[in-house]
Amino acid sequence: MSKPQKIILIVGLVWCAICALFPPRQYIGGASDARIIPTHEFLFSPRFQMFHYQEHLGNYYSVEVNGGRLLAELALIVVITGIVFLLQEECAKCFREAIRDAQPGAAPNGGPAASSGKPAGPGGPPSVS
Repeated sequence: MSKPQKIILIVGLVWCAICALFPPRQYIGGASDARIIPTHEFLFSPRFQMFHYQEHLGNYYSVEVNGGRLLAELALIVVITGIVFLLQEECAKCFREAIRDAQPGAAPNGGPAASSGKPAGPGGPPSVS
């Protein structure tokens, strides 16, 4: 496994850990008010509690981790990380070829460099016009 692939895996694992530490919440019970928006909250925060009270709504409601949404987020992260992991080598190869081809005087496919029709300068061979 190459160094970039290891970095991709580490980034994916850290991303999953952050999602697990800040899971999506869902409200259950009497919380049917449209002003209550499900959010992500730090798992060990005092605000992430079983029962929560919002002053502007004037009621208590129950809060729990939305397991289905958390599982969907983690699955999406795994898919994205896997795609980047698998395509990394191809993208790196294409990038190296593009840089090699963009260098001045670089010959495509290892052949002789093409003449640009400009004089070569002092000490160089004369160009053919």
